[in-house]
Amino acid sequence: MIKMRKKKIVSGIIVLVIGVLLIIYADNPSPQLRTVFDDTDTIPDNWYWRFKNVVESGVVVHSEYSTSDEVEFFILDSENFELFLKKYKEGEKYTFFRAIYHSFGKSESHTFRAPKDDSYYAILLNDGDNDVSASFKQFEETYSVSAPTALFVIILLPVGFIVLIVGLIQKPKTAENNKNTGHNEASEMHENQRTS
Repeated sequence: MIKMRKKKIVSGIIVLVIGVLLIIYADNPSPQLRTVFDDTDTIPDNWYWRFKNVVESGVVVHSEYSTSDEVEFFILDSENFELFLKKYKEGEKYTFFRAIYHSFGKSESHTFRAPKDDSYYAILLNDGDNDVSASFKQFEETYSVSAPTALFVIILLPVGFIVLIVGLIQKPKTAENNKNTGHNEASEMHENQRTS
């Protein structure tokens, strides 16, 4: 019976360890890139092309573009996008905005991690006198845990815990048998002495 108790304890520990390892895996799954936007268009002179993406805090966003002529590339949060609109759409000369990222050229790629839950805007601004053809792609890193893995964790942890507890609280039968046997033998000896 001692062997059975040890088997339960060891089995419970193994199941718990597997469950914990699956939780660690589920908490840190490998990221996958999800395409948010992939398109081509023509940007008229003195105008812009914008891409809105609602992003949760900590999500990694990758943007890349290529154009037929040089453009300005901005990544803005919602507050600074409103300031950008005032400056470039409404023509307010003294409105300043702060970009998460800004560059100038014919092609660029940039990756950033969203500092907060917000709408983020990628902007291609054509300040030139000619139309510019442009292509733009945006990707997000997504983390997902498969349903079977999550279900396996939900089942494994309670089962492992129960098996471990049963193994720990189960009394070894051999010790119990020895006590009973010893007590019975002593009673029989005492009974034999009285009758003789």
